[in-house]
Amino acid sequence: MTVPTTEQITEMQRQLVEKGKATAILPGLSDDEVASVESKYNFKLPDDLKQFLQVGLPVSDATASKVPDGLPAFYKTANDGWHNWRSLLQETDTSKDTVLKQLSFHATPPDIEPGSYPPLIPIYCHRMIPTEPAKRGNPVLSMHGCYDNIPYGATFWDWLVQDFGIEVPEDLRTGGTPCNELPFWKNYL
Repeated sequence: MTVPTTEQITEMQRQLVEKGKATAILPGLSDDEVASVESKYNFKLPDDLKQFLQVGLPVSDATASKVPDGLPAFYKTANDGWHNWRSLLQETDTSKDTVLKQLSFHATPPDIEPGSYPPLIPIYCHRMIPTEPAKRGNPVLSMHGCYDNIPYGATFWDWLVQDFGIEVPEDLRTGGTPCNELPFWKNYL
């Protein structure tokens, strides 16, 4: 699988801001911050997501979420946007933790013991990437309450094209893990 250059990722992130899909790109996560994220949430970032977040950290204004009263709680997570991993490392109020909220509403299968399946990683709203297999090229999934789920990108880089319409070199978009080979989560698609 092709690995993008820092310049290619910087350009992708510039396009996210230009298209209004991120409010800003903050300095990327350090190795220590990545280790802290992985420790706090008990998952390992796939190399492609890790590389992306270490080049720059896209952020969104999650306060923009406006959902009419009366809808189920998980609809209120629909516009959480990009997760500010650096801020989340300092967050102690679990009700304000957008990652935990997404996992709770969209990636916790009923009647299955948490920790007995490979976790998903929320990357933008309810778009999530599997932690297994632990390699580049995992697909991005759109998860809705563990019952209405679809693949949203063949790879992380393909997802950026599908969801945001940004330009990504074709060789980055292919060669990933097919959804029917995903441990556990293939049964929820």
